[in-house]
Amino acid sequence: MENKLKTNELKSYHLENMVLKKHLARYESTFQILNDSFLWLTTDCEGVFKEVGKKTYEVSQYSEQELIGKNVRDILPKESILNWNGHIEEVMQAIAEKGIWHGEVERVSKYGHKYWTYTVICPVKNEDGEIEEYLNISRVITRRKEAEQKLYTQSQYLREYSFLTSHYLRRPLASILGLVELITSQVINNESDFAEKMQFITHLKSASEDLDLTIHSMQDKIQKAEEKRNKVFSRQEVSNIMLIDDDPLNNMVTKKLIEHLDKQIAVNTFNNANQALNFLTKETNKLPDVILLDVEMPEINGWEFLHQFEQMSLGTPVHILTVSLNIKDQYQAREYPSVKNFLIKPLKINDLEKILM
Repeated sequence: MENKLKTNELKSYHLENMVLKKHLARYESTFQILNDSFLWLTTDCEGVFKEVGKKTYEVSQYSEQELIGKNVRDILPKESILNWNGHIEEVMQAIAEKGIWHGEVERVSKYGHKYWTYTVICPVKNEDGEIEEYLNISRVITRRKEAEQKLYTQSQYLREYSFLTSHYLRRPLASILGLVELITSQVINNESDFAEKMQFITHLKSASEDLDLTIHSMQDKIQKAEEKRNKVFSRQEVSNIMLIDDDPLNNMVTKKLIEHLDKQIAVNTFNNANQALNFLTKETNKLPDVILLDVEMPEINGWEFLHQFEQMSLGTPVHILTVSLNIKDQYQAREYPSVKNFLIKPLKINDLEKILM
């Protein structure tokens, strides 16, 4: 009997152990997805960082030593403190009422690069129901916000165009139609005196001029919108390329390919990203049309270069050249508006032709 009880206990223990292992495996898998795909962190009730996810470090460009044990307010730029105070009040009120807060947040990296996230914040409670810490999970939505801004700008042009059509265009047109009605209904005929006819002609001429002026105004609106669109989407002629790579052999190959396609293109090579940044800062009259950038470099890598380059607002397109096949690097590259391509070395002639188009 006693042996049977022990056997049952062992079976029960074995089953519980299997269930625990299954839950643990599921937890580890979920955590891996969270750590690789989302920005996450935890803070205590005072806003002090306790844990920070790997991708959060990558996007924010802060190190573990710079975040863990520090208060959120100590990390934020001074101009953001006031906004943060108002934001945290909103968060705490939502958590108190609904147990969770979610919304869009504009953030600033260590190097001043701004990016948008969709963020969820929820409390983590202990066995007594008291809040011990807050869990913050985010995903980057910078590209979506930029697309929304473009759509908003386009809709503004459409609203202005619609207003011109419905108000300024219809008014002189209605006047002309009214005067035409007078003619067709013979209210003004051969028996009308000269002064009345001249008054009619004057009104018709004035309404026609108003209509012409409105049409020209509408054409100007369309032209300005088209110029702005062309400025965004047009490809400029490439005559000067900046190549940033610490690999001399790769630089030689890339320069030969460029020379093969167009010998007139000047290639300025930098083995160090710091040197390239100094050049861009000082030689403002010699700015490149295109930048080819390696990611893995000593001292300052490609990501750190991009953080500082974005702040210069030069508008030069950047094409990343790398040996990395890591999909996370490709996603990270998308967070920088200046990056137009993510190309795997060695650079192919077809890819280079597209860059130089």
